[in-house]
Amino acid sequence: MLQAKELIVIKYNKTGINFLAHKNAKNLIEYFQSEYSRDLIDRIDFVIERFNDMTDKKLDFFIKSNLTKWGSEFLEEVHSL
Repeated sequence: MLQAKELIVIKYNKTGINFLAHKNAKNLIEYFQSEYSRDLIDRIDFVIERFNDMTDKKLDFFIKSNLTKWGSEFLEEVHSL
């Protein structure tokens, strides 16, 4: 459905399947005027700026290096609810 509405692009490669945001995805989010959608756009821009130039190998290393830290943060957040 997301692909049919041109919100994602599916790329197939040797390592698997990648789902990328289509240019229309940001247009859809910008259509909404809520604080949540504005925050989402800020986060999208941050991720693009921070990780766009990383190779798959470097991104994989980054995620594996931080997974323990992120996991404990998620657990702390769940326990505080």
